[in-house]
Amino acid sequence: MKDFFKYFFAALAAMFVYGFAQVGIYVVMMIMMFSMGGGGMTASTKVEDNSVLRLKLNGTITDRSVTQRDAYGLLSGSLGIEQTTGMDEILRGIKAAKTDKKISAIYLDLSSISTDFANLQNIREALEDFAESGKPIYAWAESYDLATYYLASTATKIYMRELGGVEIKGIASQSMFYKPFLDRLGIDMQVIRHGKFKSAVEPYLQGSMSDANRLQMSTLVNDIWAVIAKDICNSKNISSDEFGQHIDNLDYYSDLDLCVNTGMIDALISHKAAEDSIKMAIEVDDDKDLNIVSLSGYLSSLKNEKEKSDKIAIIYAEGEIDPSGDESTYITAAKICKAFKKAQDDEDVKAVVFRINSPGGSATESEEIYQAAKACGEKKPLVVSMGSYAASGGYYIACPAAKIVAMPTTITGSIGVFGVIPNVEKLLKDYELNVETVGTHKHSGMGSMYTKMDSREIDVIQQSVETVYGRFISHVAEGRNMTTADVDSIGQGRVWSGTSALEIGLVDTLGSLNDALKIAAELADVSEYSTTALPVIEDDSMMLLRSLLSMSIFAPKSQIPEELTPILNEYKRIKKMEGVQCRMEPFMLEY
Repeated sequence: MKDFFKYFFAALAAMFVYGFAQVGIYVVMMIMMFSMGGGGMTASTKVEDNSVLRLKLNGTITDRSVTQRDAYGLLSGSLGIEQTTGMDEILRGIKAAKTDKKISAIYLDLSSISTDFANLQNIREALEDFAESGKPIYAWAESYDLATYYLASTATKIYMRELGGVEIKGIASQSMFYKPFLDRLGIDMQVIRHGKFKSAVEPYLQGSMSDANRLQMSTLVNDIWAVIAKDICNSKNISSDEFGQHIDNLDYYSDLDLCVNTGMIDALISHKAAEDSIKMAIEVDDDKDLNIVSLSGYLSSLKNEKEKSDKIAIIYAEGEIDPSGDESTYITAAKICKAFKKAQDDEDVKAVVFRINSPGGSATESEEIYQAAKACGEKKPLVVSMGSYAASGGYYIACPAAKIVAMPTTITGSIGVFGVIPNVEKLLKDYELNVETVGTHKHSGMGSMYTKMDSREIDVIQQSVETVYGRFISHVAEGRNMTTADVDSIGQGRVWSGTSALEIGLVDTLGSLNDALKIAAELADVSEYSTTALPVIEDDSMMLLRSLLSMSIFAPKSQIPEELTPILNEYKRIKKMEGVQCRMEPFMLEY
């Protein structure tokens, strides 16, 4: 026994030494990072005459630029930085370049973009506005898909690598169905819903797509395609019939000569040759290099506009609505309600634009955000700007707005609710596992995955679902000046494109965030104003410190194989679905 305690306390001491050593490493690396300028300081770039602004658009594009500092990344030897490109920064850069005498052209260096068509539309409109200045736009890529070509189609010249491809094949929606697989595992997903189109739960109930779901998804992808195809055809002066026929035959995929001959591509050249061509076009001397400025460098060179006394607050709500989620990537009522209170109490803020980019989530969180938005809207003009998604809970929180603005390709609606509780009794039985429940009352174990719900429990949850749905459609009816019967007829969980949503009265007009700002200014009767963005983004150093304090010093970050990530994410998504959900189906748009 004496030896046991000796080794026990020795091991305990070693654990503490190891833990404090790790903390020491983190502190040292933090100091090193900030001393190298990693604490949020960006050196200013000098922009010379006849410069070209290069927009290297690859990776994830979100509404706001987000930098995440990860303590685990520091330990592994990197700076622990994960960064997304913000729409706010892209649009600001393009707008400034239009009137900047030192910027002669924009160079689109395109790779693989991870974003949705509503964001692409915003960027494309900004590029078209830039082109009105008479300055050229050049595009180059190794290969083009629909997203990158959609932006490239605004260019004066479109270049591509000789062995590249124009991989335009249309748009498809893909949804995975789990029912047969779950049956084999012995897992019964107990689903209670309202809405015949509420396809978020369909994968758990059947092995294939319902007719109602197929109808809404077919309408959605065709609505989006109509917008994208029209823009490309107008830019490239090609008929929609000819364009569609080439896509059906995969001609652009297989025939690069056709791409060049029809003007889809101007030249098949290398990256270096493309830059030489740009250099010649803007008349840069042969003995001088092309002066290329990156977006981040260009933004650092811009002087901050002098703030006006009148302000319009932009409140950003991006991600799933989840009270337990990380506030940097999820929407929480605490974060958004605080932003609304700040805007409401600020006398300089004359109007609020609520920028929503969300497929929904928790019904209770959505209701809390709705109430905060409504209270703010009663004090000041409130306009909603919908991004790529503003569906289910994302539409719920949009209801109080005086005006709702959506992009044609915005995915919205999905007015419906559901609850889901997995039951694993059969799975446990197959593995000869038994769970016994001891409770004080008949339904004490209600909601447990180990016990199948009885008819009374299902009735109670169904009643809760109906209550939330009734509240949902009454909010929509009040905000949109409709009857609840009218809302129910276009609700039932069905998703709509922005184009269709305008026709049925769910949105007021089609337009961008900038259009929403103009409407808000008109409602507030202000002509000159500055914008202020809320919620305030956490300082880099505080973000890293929070990551450090929240991690376990004894447990390394788990490494999940990439192939298992979709399954793990689905498991996490189901696990977090507590209570009634206002959530859209997690489908993928392939293009």
